[in-house]
Amino acid sequence: MQAGKSIILVTSFDAAFPYLLTSEHPIPVSDQIFIETLEPPPTLLIIGAGHIGEKLAKIADFMGFQIVIQDSRPEFTSPERFPPNSLIFNQSIATVLQQLTSPKNLYIALVTRGYEYDIEALKSILNINLPYQYIGMIGSQKRIQVVYKALQNCGIYSHQLQPIHSPIGLDIGALTPEEIAISIAAELIQVYRSKR
Repeated sequence: MQAGKSIILVTSFDAAFPYLLTSEHPIPVSDQIFIETLEPPPTLLIIGAGHIGEKLAKIADFMGFQIVIQDSRPEFTSPERFPPNSLIFNQSIATVLQQLTSPKNLYIALVTRGYEYDIEALKSILNINLPYQYIGMIGSQKRIQVVYKALQNCGIYSHQLQPIHSPIGLDIGALTPEEIAISIAAELIQVYRSKR
């Protein structure tokens, strides 16, 4: 599961063989065993470790996400600001994407400090055809338009931009970093549950 793969737990009612972990199919069916698929937790990649990123990491960790933080500023990525077991990177987003173990169960939140960081991150994400489940980007309509235009000028097609939730989060009138983080978390739940 740490490698991002699901595994099957077979629990037998025979005391001599109480359980078995396997990733192979098919499992012999019997009324003397209980079969359960254990899934790794979804991963939330938070690009931007400012106030919203910090609050979102705490909420998403509470929700059961594995947290990955990317920000080039060491002063914002101290481990004390984030939940235990968070993976924190100061490298480029392209480098971070190469190190993710389970991109198929990946959720991405761009809460950066400026549109130039959004452009850099989205170019990396969209050019490698990453199989993410969700991607959202913070910003005003003007900022979003600037980012989309710059990406299209770099060869990104408009259909690649359509899945992006922008502005990020459910529209609940959020203003503070905590409220914005909650609105993003609510949208993550909405998307995650719709895929189950």
